[in-house]
Amino acid sequence: MTVQNVKKLAVIDGETLMDARLPKRNFCVETLLPEGISMLGGAPKVGKSWMVLLLALQVAKGDPLWKLPTKQGTVSACPA
Repeated sequence: MTVQNVKKLAVIDGETLMDARLPKRNFCVETLLPEGISMLGGAPKVGKSWMVLLLALQVAKGDPLWKLPTKQGTVSACPA
């Protein structure tokens, strides 16, 4: 990338940010997992992979996860 292609960072003040009307977020799992990229972290061997597998299966089927409604859709993951 050349210097010519670099975009300047748009800076706004806190008051403008607080007054901004943001679009409503869509959730894969209501109130828990918004659509888009997410990251899960935790100590080794606590069950992160199993939890993500369950989450992915429930979203793919459109079934509730822990009594939370899900929006049926496709799922994908990046290997670690």
